Amino acid sequence: MLRDSIEYLNSANNWNLHKSFYCFNWEAPTDFRGFTKRPPLYPLFLWATGATSDHKWLSLLIQNLLSLLNIALAIRLFHFKVGSFKPSKFRFVVFLLACLFSVSQVIYANLIMAEILLQTVVMLLLHQVILVIKSNRSKNWVWSSLLVIAGFLTKPVFLFFAFLLPMFWVFIQFRKRSLNYSGLIGLIWVLTPLFVIHFYSIQNRWVTGLYHFSSISVINLLHYNTRYMLLNKYGTEKADSILDPLMIIPGTRQAFVFNNSQIRERCINYINENKFFYFKIHLGGMIRMMVDPGRFDVYQFFTLDKMETPGLMEKSITNIESIGSYLKSQSLMLLLLLLSILIFNILKLFCFGCFLLSKNISLLFRLLLFNTIFYFVFLTGPLGASRFLVPVLPLLLCSILFILRKGAKDEKNFMA
Repeated sequence: MLRDSIEYLNSANNWNLHKSFYCFNWEAPTDFRGFTKRPPLYPLFLWATGATSDHKWLSLLIQNLLSLLNIALAIRLFHFKVGSFKPSKFRFVVFLLACLFSVSQVIYANLIMAEILLQTVVMLLLHQVILVIKSNRSKNWVWSSLLVIAGFLTKPVFLFFAFLLPMFWVFIQFRKRSLNYSGLIGLIWVLTPLFVIHFYSIQNRWVTGLYHFSSISVINLLHYNTRYMLLNKYGTEKADSILDPLMIIPGTRQAFVFNNSQIRERCINYINENKFFYFKIHLGGMIRMMVDPGRFDVYQFFTLDKMETPGLMEKSITNIESIGSYLKSQSLMLLLLLLSILIFNILKLFCFGCFLLSKNISLLFRLLLFNTIFYFVFLTGPLGASRFLVPVLPLLLCSILFILRKGAKDEKNFMA
């Protein structure tokens, strides 16, 4: 388990005992950030599968099955039906090796983490979006809305999908050039996620005194967006001294509201005053996220870094010259493993690029997959690492099938 895993389990256990999704230790002094840091869906999944006891095998078994299902859904998404994809033994081996060296997919299926559940939501939502484009049926709008709700109740990064869905509805109506009964029913449903966010935020205000969806947004703004930018400009010691007054544990409703407003005000000012440095860090995180071999995932999963020393991501931000000496101190076998993962990550990125440039594939389909991946990459920004790419990893993995296919016919009117 990771530190986040403990918080998910705390949330599930506190729901079981106290009917609260507070994600910190209930017996410790209250930290009001914990009431809203973790949305309820994954803790409910852990509670329903018995993970609050010592037996977590059912939760992990379901996650592994979902992991396999998600890859299958991605293959189906690329429209490879039986008979259209007939790979040679060599090509099939390449695809299996790509699956094997997509280590994050394997690791996060076996961690108490919400990534695989969110990945399932993404894969199912993409299928519903394609059905909406094809037919504009009300039931597909219903499922799309429910999946968006499930997404942001799993992880707050999904929140903006609630605002994109109504925009997508407008696009579809203009594309179809007609507004029928199904379209009107769809309008009601695409607005539903916004109402859910509103009432959930009201509930959070009742508990914490602040109208908001999740405290994770200001936590990330402080500890990652702003801190990583200041690390790049001033170094660790000065960056932490600047932000230290904001890094408090709000033990009361008043302290939580005040600290939240202070973080937003000061951190946004710091970013505005250092736009170039922030853009550099944000873009660097996006690039790193696409190729990161997942050193953190491997070391944490196999408990290899017991000292929890700063890894490649922080070193690349503070002192890029120290990366060489850092690598020399690592195990040769682990470096070879990470190098292999890196090579296959580059291969997946290359194959996805070839897919995007293929004029024989529907432009709308290519844009749909590109924008889905870009959404997570852009919002993650400075935090960029392999873990945060997991929700869309099957799309990159199965783009290899696009390159390796043999005798398959492109369908220009796939979503006509």
